[in-house]
Amino acid sequence: MKKIFISYYTILLLIATLSIFFTYICNSQKNIHYLTNVSNYIVKEHSPKKTISNPTIQIKENTIKIRFDLNNRFEKMDAFYQFAVFEFFTKHLRYLLFSDFKKSKFETYDYVLSAHTEQNSYVHRSKLSNKQLIYSNESSLSKNQKVIYTSNEFKKQHKKIATLFKREKINGYDDYEIFIYGRNFFNTMTKNGRYYNPKIDNQLVINAVTKKFGITVDDYAQLQKKYYILY
Repeated sequence: MKKIFISYYTILLLIATLSIFFTYICNSQKNIHYLTNVSNYIVKEHSPKKTISNPTIQIKENTIKIRFDLNNRFEKMDAFYQFAVFEFFTKHLRYLLFSDFKKSKFETYDYVLSAHTEQNSYVHRSKLSNKQLIYSNESSLSKNQKVIYTSNEFKKQHKKIATLFKREKINGYDDYEIFIYGRNFFNTMTKNGRYYNPKIDNQLVINAVTKKFGITVDDYAQLQKKYYILY
């Protein structure tokens, strides 16, 4: 009787283990499919001159790895624009994942983007210095295992980065100026994010910007999405 009980218990344990394993595999595939769809959307709608394509996703612990194909024109770009291609992608990815409210926390993961040509290998690494601030990323671009550009260098080129965007009017105001006002308001209120409280501060910024410029919440959301890389 004891042997029968032990065998029965062993079978139940095996079934439970297999169930957990297959559930994990199923969820992993769903996550990869989800991230692939979001990545393809970004490549299609926002990749400058379609320099990257065909994202392939891997998820390992708290890191998302994405491999791309490269357009031939990528090799002709200088380090600033090469970095901008990958940085633009990671910024959009974090923003869209954060905005989707799936509570997956994928927007807080470390990102490793890679691509290869016949001559060179490129790796862009991005991580958040503050998990509450999805734009507080620190990143670098390496070419053949040598760092050629960093986010610190990139942020110093604020005016040059702004020229990558077509400026438009919203309710008679320059959309870039509206963005700068909102960003400065946020930085002043939170001491550059040091005392950021998402539950309170996000709404305070939205209220301040929409009231000052007479724009809608949706207008400001689209503007944030457009200029998000400038944070």
